[in-house]
Amino acid sequence: MGGILVYQNSGQAASDLSGRFRWLDFATDPEQAAGRLERDRYRMILIHLEDEGESGLSVASLVRGMPAYHLTPMLFVAADRRYENKAFYEYHCYDYLVKPIRQNEFVRVIYPFLVQLYTEKRDNWMRVRIRGTIKEICINDILYLESANRSVMIHTRSGVLEIPYLPLKQCLAEHGGVFVQCHRCILVNRNFVDRIDYRERKIQLPGCRVDIGRQHEAALHREFDSHRGLAENEEWRNQ
Repeated sequence: MGGILVYQNSGQAASDLSGRFRWLDFATDPEQAAGRLERDRYRMILIHLEDEGESGLSVASLVRGMPAYHLTPMLFVAADRRYENKAFYEYHCYDYLVKPIRQNEFVRVIYPFLVQLYTEKRDNWMRVRIRGTIKEICINDILYLESANRSVMIHTRSGVLEIPYLPLKQCLAEHGGVFVQCHRCILVNRNFVDRIDYRERKIQLPGCRVDIGRQHEAALHREFDSHRGLAENEEWRNQ
């Protein structure tokens, strides 16, 4: 999920803030806003109602006309309250702020969304040290982790990274909601498990298979057999 889409005709906010906040995207005309909304998935929409407000209101109509954004919080920033009733009753906005806006007022509105973005950022990325440099690896790109020769091999959809002196148990402790241990040397990303073959003790991932250790079979049954689509029937477990 994306961050916050800011719509402002003047474009001044974009030039001032685009390099400072990675979670902000900007649009300066309705066509550009439509393209961004179709391409990404935003958590919040912030619309500046400038001049007569028609441009901003057209973007609000666009947002509410897209099924994916029926319930997305929308924040209006305006010079006066002439559009306030329309914003709340027609576009079901989250809040309506009138300029000049005090910093604490803006923080009050935006803070819950920033907390959510930070939490997702922390949970969706693995931070590892390579030759003294911290590198971030997207969890959603990792198929499995394999411990070998005092290193962890991170198998991603695009290649393999070797991270020396990274304990496998540390990866499991920090990202146990995503990774599942299937072997003393292997953690698999639960989101990429296509098939579990308990007879041959193999897990099918996209483009590869990994081993199941005997001591981990019972835990895998508990972990996956209650999940729809993995081991719903005997065919999954016994083929």
